[in-house]
Amino acid sequence: MLESVGRVLDRIRAAAPVRESYFFFAGYLTPNGELHLGHLGGPYLRSDAAARCLGLYGADVACATGSDAFESSVAYAAAAAGAPETAGATATHYTDRAARALRGMRIRQDDFVNPCQEPVRRDVAASCHALASALNSAGRLLVREEQLLLGTPPAPAAATGTFLSGACPFCEVPQSGNVCEQCGRWMHPERMTSAWAPGGTSGRATRGGVESVFVRTAAALNAETMRDVLEPGFRYLVRDYAEVFGDTLRLSYPSWWGIPWSTPLARAPHPQSVFSSYVLGKYGSTRVLGARQRERTGSDPFSAGGGVTTVAVGGLDSAFGWISLQALVDDAVDFAPFDHIVVNRFMLLRGEKFSTSRRHVIRVNDALDRGLSPDVLRLMLARVSPGHEESDLVPEKAAAQSAEDCALLIDALGRSQPGDEEPGVEPRLLDAAETWLTRQRAAFALPAVDLPAAAEALLGWASLLREGAAQGHPRFARQVMALLALPLMPDWAAAVWNTAAHGPLPGRQNEPGGREQPVDPFVLPPVAAADLDALAEQGRAA
Repeated sequence: MLESVGRVLDRIRAAAPVRESYFFFAGYLTPNGELHLGHLGGPYLRSDAAARCLGLYGADVACATGSDAFESSVAYAAAAAGAPETAGATATHYTDRAARALRGMRIRQDDFVNPCQEPVRRDVAASCHALASALNSAGRLLVREEQLLLGTPPAPAAATGTFLSGACPFCEVPQSGNVCEQCGRWMHPERMTSAWAPGGTSGRATRGGVESVFVRTAAALNAETMRDVLEPGFRYLVRDYAEVFGDTLRLSYPSWWGIPWSTPLARAPHPQSVFSSYVLGKYGSTRVLGARQRERTGSDPFSAGGGVTTVAVGGLDSAFGWISLQALVDDAVDFAPFDHIVVNRFMLLRGEKFSTSRRHVIRVNDALDRGLSPDVLRLMLARVSPGHEESDLVPEKAAAQSAEDCALLIDALGRSQPGDEEPGVEPRLLDAAETWLTRQRAAFALPAVDLPAAAEALLGWASLLREGAAQGHPRFARQVMALLALPLMPDWAAAVWNTAAHGPLPGRQNEPGGREQPVDPFVLPPVAAADLDALAEQGRAA
């Protein structure tokens, strides 16, 4: 690395210091279908880019994810097919497919757990049981009767999650499932009005008493204590919860799919009760990942005093599941919930939400099999990645933007050909480099992540190079461009770096499997509208 580039990075590091260690938990895949571009452009790319940027500035970063294998949508898919026994195979198949897609898209995952396979299932069950026992000993568990819509086999005994439909108690929009996709708040199962019935229909069902386990929430679950955990625009998720649910949080529901409730209580819950995947499923997977990380590094990021900054990254529909872990904090429980929870609203496809069930998707594996460049696809998605507002992937617009961006990057690279260089970089060029790198660093000021701003920083620097602003300083120009490209286009960034520097690209030295895929830095095939339309048609026909 040139000394001039190192000095710029040092100034940014001093102005916006990073923590020593980070642990990212990206998404929590519901394995009832293929990973699609809405998932990828949301939590997975946002997590990966943030981790790479922080690693660039010296942080030790680990990345992991898991499969929400016991989520009710998996049971629903099996029940709708009339084959409940296929739930485990379905979950594992789509978990494996998701892992392939993430690898292909260079989304760093040092660990990926599937709770319906051993030994992860055993370890998740043990973690959930130990937590429930500790909370019960502390007098925080209670069992109460709910009036729920009763299920008709092969549905579970009582309808919860995806087996229910009704109106959101907050925004009153018709919804089905556990979470309102419009506002991200939790649905109240006792207020839902219809339940799934065999044959795929949804209608009114008989209500009956069902005993479920709840925990009294900890004092940490309030908007004020979540100031540094959540962005201001999403703190309403905490503030409004108590209005409908009071000071308790569900820990069980009846189902034939899940980890059976195993903690003895004075008052027994429904005999088919399982640990809630929405809360305890996330908790169990988190503890398993933490234990594995302790084996590798000697420190569990989720133990009190572990010294690691933990970050959960998810869509609006999974946000409160992560937030709810704050409710479990207790002196009797050695558990440190996430320091930051990064939330995004949904990416749409032609104005409608990506939907596996409606086959309104572009699937990641299909895009990879078609030969699309992972780097180019990542940049295209970064340009339309959602944050506080929904975004819309319109193939014609996205393809035109991709062509423009790829041409700009190649032109910028061509205008900075290595040759005779002046010994010192001009102050104006140093200032410009610092400006764009600082803007990109600000795009990853946790708990905020702004991928469009990160992309604008890369393209802003490229525009300067295309205008000839770095003539006489090609190595400086290319090194800075590689650093700006790293969070979004890791393989292309490494290829650009190799044209202007010796040694590994900063931030990739300690990345497991971090050897870049060999690419030609002068070849960036843009994503074409015809490709996206064909992929959407392939999704509809699947």
